[in-house]
Amino acid sequence: MKSLLKTLRFYKAIGYKFVDPNFLKIADLGEFKDLNSLHKTIKSCQLCELSKVRKNAVFDKKTAARIMVILKNPTIADDEKGEPMSGNLGLELKHLLHETIGVISDEIYVSYLLKCKTGANSAIKSDNLLKCTPFLFEEISKISPKLILTFGEIASRALIPNLPPLEISHGSIFRSNRSLIIPLFSMNFVSKNPSKREILLDDLKKIKNLRLLND
Repeated sequence: MKSLLKTLRFYKAIGYKFVDPNFLKIADLGEFKDLNSLHKTIKSCQLCELSKVRKNAVFDKKTAARIMVILKNPTIADDEKGEPMSGNLGLELKHLLHETIGVISDEIYVSYLLKCKTGANSAIKSDNLLKCTPFLFEEISKISPKLILTFGEIASRALIPNLPPLEISHGSIFRSNRSLIIPLFSMNFVSKNPSKREILLDDLKKIKNLRLLND
């Protein structure tokens, strides 16, 4: 909460045009007492230019989960429905998680580094990440998942800054506070590199044997 407020106040102080004054008022009132209030703020966020082209800010509506999945950014399908993992690759990932780990989507909290879609071929800007990732860390703090699965290099490095290249570190287990973090290849990467699919499947199958999933 404090880190988010610090970031918001900095942008407000320098006159950044996308900072919504009402957003600051909500934060100052301490209304991020739970995920529902945080979700309301994400829904009305105007911190960057991505808010101008979205149909929906995309976030999970659940308020509890043992497993958290972190992806880079919503797809066009996610944006249209306002629901995480609504596109073809998202649906495939849901299937893989069920088949390998034995969990269904209702047992998983899905989050994104960016809550708004980007253009089809647009690169992720560090400026957008700077403004949006505080929401992610707020979600992690409130969900307090036992296991966090990060898909893709960018999502993984957001939580593990000194992470070795994903070609080396995929499937490894890292600990942060009360959560275990496992970086994995993204579905988009696997779709473009089919030879990596079996590696992703093997990494996911190993997760099923973690004791924390059976507690």
